[in-house]
Amino acid sequence: MDVRLGFNILAILGSGMLAGVLLAVGLSFGAYWQSLPAAAFLEWFAANDRFVPRAVPFALLVTLVGLAGSLLLGWAMPRERLLWGVALVCVALMLLVTAVWNGPLNQRFAGGEMAPSEVHAALRTWLIAHSARITLTVVATVLSIVAALRGSASA
Repeated sequence: MDVRLGFNILAILGSGMLAGVLLAVGLSFGAYWQSLPAAAFLEWFAANDRFVPRAVPFALLVTLVGLAGSLLLGWAMPRERLLWGVALVCVALMLLVTAVWNGPLNQRFAGGEMAPSEVHAALRTWLIAHSARITLTVVATVLSIVAALRGSASA
């Protein structure tokens, strides 16, 4: 196996893992959180928020290493370079959404800075932003697969 293929595999596996982790959080915890009364949600989140994102840093690291390596090693191939670059932009946008919406809302949910009357609207905003994060990581995964296939076809 050559180095380029190794990075391609890391990009595909990492972005797929990241999408899967985010999807699991959205489908399982999102539905559960919506079922709770506002005060119970804030209590649950304050006690458990540190457990929810535990797999994200590992999957993100694998994704970034794979995408960066694949982009660098595929730089001479314009079509692959575009696909790897757009996949990396998708992950960067996912991080931006996290920094602007999900992260600050997580802090407010966990830190007791939110009145129960604000919870349902804020949680709806969190879930919409989270859906964007899922979509961006799924797109990054698909682009990675297509780039790897194109790269192997031209090799």
